[in-house]
Amino acid sequence: MTKQSEAQGGDIRAMRGRWFQMFTLATTLGRCAGAVDSPAQPLAAVIGGAKVSTKVPVIASLLGKCHHVFLGGGMIFTFFRAMGLQVRRTTE
Repeated sequence: MTKQSEAQGGDIRAMRGRWFQMFTLATTLGRCAGAVDSPAQPLAAVIGGAKVSTKVPVIASLLGKCHHVFLGGGMIFTFFRAMGLQVRRTTE
């Protein structure tokens, strides 16, 4: 096998790998879009993380589509404070 044929074979393998990744991503996004656009009922969402600011648009969008929205992670303390609840810091 010559260096040129090895290079060409490597290119084909790399292209096939990239194609598979894109196909998988497209399939996953299609399924996610279908789940949000025409979901099975009842629909619940679970959202977690630390920064509320990056999730506000997502939460607002899901409130109109979901029967239940569950919040968790560090961002929940922001909501607790807004509700007037006392939140203590941990020493860990």
